[in-house]
Parts: sequence; C-alpha cells; structure tokens
Amino acid sequence: MTDSKKDPKLKTHLLIFILAILGVPRAIFAQELLFRNFEKIHIGDENISGWPNVYGLCVNLPLGPINNGDKIEIIYIPYGLENAFIRFGATELRLAPQVPNHGQKRPNYWGSMNSVAITSNENMLSGFLNICSDNVKIGSGQVDYDDFMISSITVSRTKQNGGQSDSLSDIQKIQYFFDGALGIDAEHIQVSLLEAGLYAGDIDGVWNVETRQAFVDALDWMYSRAGKVDLSNEQAFYKFVSATRDIFFDEDSGLAQWPTGNSYLLSVMAHQDLYVARKNAQMLDQRLTTHGYPNRARTMFTTSGWYVVTAGMYSKFGCEQKANLFKREGLIASDSYCAPESKFMWGD
Repeated sequence: MTDSKKDPKLKTHLLIFILAILGVPRAIFAQELLFRNFEKIHIGDENISGWPNVYGLCVNLPLGPINNGDKIEIIYIPYGLENAFIRFGATELRLAPQVPNHGQKRPNYWGSMNSVAITSNENMLSGFLNICSDNVKIGSGQVDYDDFMISSITVSRTKQNGGQSDSLSDIQKIQYFFDGALGIDAEHIQVSLLEAGLYAGDIDGVWNVETRQAFVDALDWMYSRAGKVDLSNEQAFYKFVSATRDIFFDEDSGLAQWPTGNSYLLSVMAHQDLYVARKNAQMLDQRLTTHGYPNRARTMFTTSGWYVVTAGMYSKFGCEQKANLFKREGLIASDSYCAPESKFMWGD
C-alpha cells in the first residue's frame, strides 16, 4: 500500500449516492428491504402490443420469514390500473385506481408513486405478497380482467419491536444499507473497495462473500485506527465508504504512472498519427472525468509502432473489472481490451 491519497472520484460517487437517496423513496433504517424490482411487469389476461408479455393474473413477491405484527409497506408506480388488489396472507387491499385523462376511455399513462401498508396478523415461515388483476366488469355477468403494468416495486418491513436495529452488528447494518442501494450505487461501492485493494469479486451490486469480507476488513482497520465507526444512517454509511476508499487508496486504482512488472493498460483505441491519438486521449479524459474517473486517459507508444489511447493502468484483475464497468457505462468501445505493460515503450 502507498500513502493515503485524495481522489475526486469518490466525491462524485458520494454525490450520485445522495442524489439517488433524494430522488427515490427509500426505506429508513428502521425498515428492512424485502423485495425490489425496477422492471415493467404486465399483469392481466391478454398480451398487448408494445407492452411486456403478460405475466399472469397475479405476480407473487417472495418476502421470506414474517412475524406477527410486522408492518409491510409496498411502493409502486402503476400504468393503466383500474381494478386490482394486493393479497397478503388472509388480507386483501384494493389498489387506488387511476382516472382516465379527459376524452380517454382508459388511464393509459404512468401514474405517480403510490404506497400501501399492511400489518401481518400471523407468523409466516415464508411469506408472499400477491399483486393481482380483478374483473373490470363485476356485476355485468361478463369477465374481463384488468390489464395494467406496474414498475419500481419496493417492499419493506418494519419489525414489531421497531427498535431492534440497535442490536444489529455493524456488518449487518452495512448489509442493509448495501442491499438498499440502487444497483449503480452498489456497483460503485464495490469499485471503491476494489480500488482500495479490499475487494476481489465481481462488480455486480450483489452482497456476496467477497463484499462482506471487504467490509469486515475495512471495519477491523477503522476500529484499530479510530476506535469507532458511525453507521447510524445511510449518509454515515456512505461517509464510511468514502473514508475507506481514501485511507486504503493505492496504485491499483488506475492512477499508476509507471509499470510494476505485472501491470496491464486498458487499451481503448490505436492510431498511427500522434496528433490524432492525443486529441482522442483528451476527449476520453473529459468523458471519464465527467463520470468520476479523472486522470486516467493518456497516449502510449507501442513496440509495434502504434500510438494507443489507454484508460488507466491496473493489475490484470483490476483491468478486467474496469473494462467491464467502463463498457457497461458506455465510456469506452466494446472492443477495448487489457494489454500487458510489455507491449508499450516506457523510456528511462
């Protein structure tokens, strides 16, 4: 490890985290996230052009163990919803119908974000919540189930004692915050741990064995250094991530300027004209900096006589992870690849 350095990348990530928190209703710490899905789900009995394939009359959301007295809150965004309900155990609640716009027969638009709360009156080893379509022609003798879409579904639980979060270990609190982060947030958290040299798993936004171990190592170091860690809320968690990144920051972050013997450069494009290569490197640097990855792009001369625009130097594993992340974010071309340092001229 080298000495601690400051990197504006984490400031950008922290801003993304805060914007995500402000822009999307999130479960407060007293709540536990049980289910989240941002895809559009078509519920009903017939396929409609331009809509996702119909899922069926009900969609079933697995919630895991539920205790008597737990409060279950469902947040969702509806499209074209006229007659539907939620079923949880023996309880059914009607969902608020959307009203058609003036001159329209159906409410064919995305409504605002709604929420419904249900309190469990039984213990469930494996609870489920159903969102179901109902007959829109009740009383007419005809059957025509409502076809509607639903998106941005979040289901959370407030446990009966309401304050048991105080008894959770720090690593359990971290998992709650990590699982509650939006996908891109959780991926950036893993990237921060990767660049700190604490993480060697996939950048997938999933709480796994490697992610847990990285935070255990970070906690051990922070406790030995500062004696305590504040994890009282989400903002404190993101500050902890930022502080961890700054403390553990090392050359594997992609800011290394000279080869280590086993480094890899992320090669983005090649030119025979030095002027063209430098102009493209400047544009790449601007693009990467805008997305929180400054000082990475530079022009390198290869042993084969080409000028290559690169996006940072890493370990082999770190380069592969960065290549996947940058491609996913549309920052580099899909044919970019990791090349060993031996392919480049370094001078004295």
